[in-house]
Amino acid sequence: VTRLYAVYESFVGRLLVAWLGKLPLLYPAYSDLPDAVRNAHRTGVAHILQRHGSASAFKSLSELQIIDGLHSGLSKRAFALLVDAFQIETRNYFWEPLKGVLSNAGIEDVDQLVTTNQELSDFIDAQLGGQSTPASELNSLVTYRNVAAHDEVVEIISPEKMLQTITFFRH
Repeated sequence: VTRLYAVYESFVGRLLVAWLGKLPLLYPAYSDLPDAVRNAHRTGVAHILQRHGSASAFKSLSELQIIDGLHSGLSKRAFALLVDAFQIETRNYFWEPLKGVLSNAGIEDVDQLVTTNQELSDFIDAQLGGQSTPASELNSLVTYRNVAAHDEVVEIISPEKMLQTITFFRH
């Protein structure tokens, strides 16, 4: 469970890297970025700077790495967005926090993107009896992971349920 969650978390990170790498191509000037993206980036950079040097998850970043994209953008030069700035608000990617992170990065309508995925809908209907949703499956994985990592495990996931969860994430 913890490994599957790590794969999922890594996927979210790679998605953000790919998406945020495209934004300077879509918006040549930092000031052209959607307000929500620009505000989330500035807020994230400020948050990381406040914690720089402490035992935080951001200690591996130099001050220059933290402010470089913001400084370049405000100086009207080519810019890059700091991915970590969009990942400050959540320690676990439950459905709602995930949507918030993606929305802050400019990926809107996540619910619609997921619900219009026919392959995923077919899997939920056929394998999960239509009794589940992408949000509930994702939230279950995060809950299972949190229990496995931080609490006393009193419930064991059946091999069938684990296989369904893995297959769900493949879709």
